[in-house]
Amino acid sequence: MENNDNTKNRILLAALELFAEHGYDATSMRQIAELTGITKPAVYYHFPDKKSLFNGLLHFGMEHILNAIREIAQSDLPVLDKLKEIMWTRFKQFHRHQLHINRFVSDVFTGRMRCEINLDLRSMFADMNIQLQQVINEGITGGVFRSDLNVNHFICAFVGAQNILWHRTYIMGDGHIERQSVDQLVDMLYCGAKTR
Repeated sequence: MENNDNTKNRILLAALELFAEHGYDATSMRQIAELTGITKPAVYYHFPDKKSLFNGLLHFGMEHILNAIREIAQSDLPVLDKLKEIMWTRFKQFHRHQLHINRFVSDVFTGRMRCEINLDLRSMFADMNIQLQQVINEGITGGVFRSDLNVNHFICAFVGAQNILWHRTYIMGDGHIERQSVDQLVDMLYCGAKTR
């Protein structure tokens, strides 16, 4: 018998594919059930309606990234490697489903996919900020970053660069992200923050 997490993940991936290809309004719970090979009542067991499925998909993506960032921040990696891994984790999570994610994210952020988002984004972003602060402060304490570095400004530059790279790649459709590009971007940010 298939476990609940596996079933839920299959439903979410099917929803991602169908939402990306047909849009939110044109996708039915029946289509999602058919694509997964799961009965319609089983889909409703995990997600009582399409709106909760949509939000479940967003929550799944955000939680997956946040968990990875927490793990990296707590690791024994050198600070610069932690920052590279944190930035890369936002992109590597989606390589297998890149085409569908490109369409889905683009449609959500351009307003073509209209559904109320019921996530505590403020709390999720605050958690991400705490993890980044921890890594930056570790870098200051360890002499990797200058002691007068404004942690909040560095985080703004880091997240801003990451968001622009995400936007250019997934919304504007500039191809896909290579690990080397992410490492170069973090290296450029590091040049402005390192000890002199």
